Amino acid sequence: MVCAFKNDQIKNDDLVANSQNKGKVLFIATVYTHLAAFHIPFMKMLQEKGYEVHAAASSVTGRRDDVENAGAICWEIPFKRSPYNPANLKAFLELRSLLKNHYFDLIHVHTPVAAFLGRFLAKSTHQGPVLYTAHGFHFYKEAPRRNWLIYYTAERIASRWTDGLIVMNDEDFENAQKLGFKAGENLFYVHGVGVDLSEYADPLVCENNIRASLGIGQEDIIVTCVAELIERKNHDFLLDAWGELTRRHNYIHLLFVGTGEKMAALQKKVLQEHLQRVYFLGYVAMFRKFLEKLISLPLFLNTKVCRDVSWKPWLQASLS
Repeated sequence: MVCAFKNDQIKNDDLVANSQNKGKVLFIATVYTHLAAFHIPFMKMLQEKGYEVHAAASSVTGRRDDVENAGAICWEIPFKRSPYNPANLKAFLELRSLLKNHYFDLIHVHTPVAAFLGRFLAKSTHQGPVLYTAHGFHFYKEAPRRNWLIYYTAERIASRWTDGLIVMNDEDFENAQKLGFKAGENLFYVHGVGVDLSEYADPLVCENNIRASLGIGQEDIIVTCVAELIERKNHDFLLDAWGELTRRHNYIHLLFVGTGEKMAALQKKVLQEHLQRVYFLGYVAMFRKFLEKLISLPLFLNTKVCRDVSWKPWLQASLS
């Protein structure tokens, strides 16, 4: 990784030297897959306004090329998701080296570990303003006490290094205020990372090639679950509910869109419990076109949905 960072330094220094821009913006996240999935439109918007865009993350899960192809200058920082992983010390040192050698007019941080280290180092190296987007705090009602001890404490410490905070749900908005952020001043509530509705055609006029390939009838109901297959997303809860639903309805199908470390375990659970009409589609690059071809009930899972059983009656009502 050190060699990769040095190679980045040589290549990227040439790009920086040859650029003419209004300023520099740095996006920081644990992995490039996160930046590629959610932030390329924002990177392009900043580039159109004349800013030079950089990104710092780990490419261990891939998709760094997607960010580079979007015009961002990429730096390899070997973050690990777990705050207990000692490898984050190397990430700390390499990010510190990057920030000591480059000044950024704005730094936008994402994901807990990368956001904490990024905010601390941004302030200690006298960078420009730091914006943090919380894609769901890891501390919440009924969360394990350990989460509150580690993540809440970390966010309280890091609040002093945060010039602006964006949250995406009511509970995070309330907790952010408890951390000392003020609504409309340095705390902003948005409903997700955004969807360009103009890009979505009427699914009723699209051919249902995907339905045909899976053997799903035109009148059957499809539930599409889009989420990384990891423990925190709690797909087990959905599968537990699915067993009950399929016993009542023989025309419903569940599509998991995404990859992750729990895929094999979830597939095993489906087989062992004889759950019906469950499909694992893996990563879908052109998800917009994929969704257009389905007459489906999308279920975009996140940790708040999965820990709140109140959605279960809604799902049952939708299928009745």
